[in-house]
Amino acid sequence: MDILQIALYILIGLAAGVVLGRFLLIQLFRNQEIGAQNKAKKILKDAETNAEILRKDKLLEAREKFLQMKADHEQEINTKNNTINQRENSIKQKE
Repeated sequence: MDILQIALYILIGLAAGVVLGRFLLIQLFRNQEIGAQNKAKKILKDAETNAEILRKDKLLEAREKFLQMKADHEQEINTKNNTINQRENSIKQKE
């Protein structure tokens, strides 16, 4: 075996190593990309779920606030009506 054959085998080995290395690196990058895409999808799904929960909570809070304000308003109206009725009754009694 002369030195030329050894150099040729080394070059063939290096070329095969480079091709195999690039193939494995491309596979690794594809797997990382797929993993990142799946992670992004999960994050978006979780964000949408949290947003829906938050929206429902805020809607419930708004309904509760509305009902409380309605009850307060009705109580105020009843108080005013009672005051008016008492005044009318006192005026009728004086007559």
